[in-house]
Amino acid sequence: MKTVKVGLGTCGISAGGEKVYKAFQEELKEHPDAFILKETGCIGMCYS
Repeated sequence: MKTVKVGLGTCGISAGGEKVYKAFQEELKEHPDAFILKETGCIGMCYS
């Protein structure tokens, strides 16, 4: 099964990660077996 991870560290939240996570949650209500949704901390791009 496919997994979608949304970065919800400080940088992810400031980039709109919470809205993205909520949109995926809504999609899962309609298609519960489409993918696994997980949240993660920083994905390491801040240093760039």
